[in-house]
Amino acid sequence: LVGSDPATIERYRQALDAEIQRIATRLRREKVARELAAKNQVIAFDTAPVLGEEGSHLQIRCRNFRLIQAVRSADTGALVSDMERPLARFAEVIGAEGAKESLAFIRDWLHDPKKYAAAGVEPPRGILLTGA
Repeated sequence: LVGSDPATIERYRQALDAEIQRIATRLRREKVARELAAKNQVIAFDTAPVLGEEGSHLQIRCRNFRLIQAVRSADTGALVSDMERPLARFAEVIGAEGAKESLAFIRDWLHDPKKYAAAGVEPPRGILLTGA
């Protein structure tokens, strides 16, 4: 750079400044991620897909950002262990077609909630299981 014209020096200065900004942004994100991980928190948000006027592009808007408590991997086994998980499939259960359809909807919603949200379908409010 010694003996370079001022315009060249300015371009190098701007490129260096931009790189320093990128590194600082990455370091801030990594610091926040470490702090959230230490508290077992994650950032949750909703998505809202919007199709462009000509249908040539899809824009995904993120909204309703919030911090939620994450389930620790050590705790996931306590939710449903393989020993407690039933082996029977819906197709193997005889009768109660309406109940099976309702349960299948909730299962599908839990498996792929974005598909239903994109279609404008409200999430299930819950389910009450009774029986002997």
